Amino acid sequence: HSPGIPHFPTGQELVEHTNRTLKDMLTRQKTPQDSDVQNWLSKAWFTLNYLSLTEDQEEPPVSIHHRMFGERTPSAIPGLQVLYKDLQTGTWN
Repeated sequence: HSPGIPHFPTGQELVEHTNRTLKDMLTRQKTPQDSDVQNWLSKAWFTLNYLSLTEDQEEPPVSIHHRMFGERTPSAIPGLQVLYKDLQTGTWN
């Protein structure tokens, strides 16, 4: 067993920070009435990923995302490119 991510010294720190953030979100939310832990976690992740403000943004990521696609701007981050693997040919595009 090796803790953390190999060759990435801050990897474990990122994992611990994410776990702490998720735990804080779960404690701020009401305790679920039912025992559906998956649903409770899904709501917490949705809140963190789409409704939380980041340090320098004045609106949540979901608003930025939808505004950018409404303006037909491919990315909210200028110069960001995403590679994907074509499973039929095995090439990266």
